[in-house]
Amino acid sequence: MNESDNDDTSEENIDVIDFTYARNREYINRACSFRVTYVDLDAKRQIETPEINNWIKRIVVEQPTVEDETSTHISIFH
Repeated sequence: MNESDNDDTSEENIDVIDFTYARNREYINRACSFRVTYVDLDAKRQIETPEINNWIKRIVVEQPTVEDETSTHISIFH
C-alpha cells in the first residue's frame, strides 16, 4: 500500500463508456455448436461537465462487426 491509497484529498477522474451491440448466433454443427458474431458494435462515452474533465478525447469504431479477436474493432484516443 502506498501513501496515495490513504489520501482522502485525491480525486479520481473516471470516464464511462457504454458499449452496445447485437448478437448473431449461427449453428455450425454438433461438434462446434454455435458461433456468435457481434454486430452493430458502438461505443459512446458519457460527457462530463465541464468537458475538460474527460481524459478520453475520441472513440472510433473501426469495424462494427466482430467476427474474430485478432483485429482492432474500437480505437480509444486520450
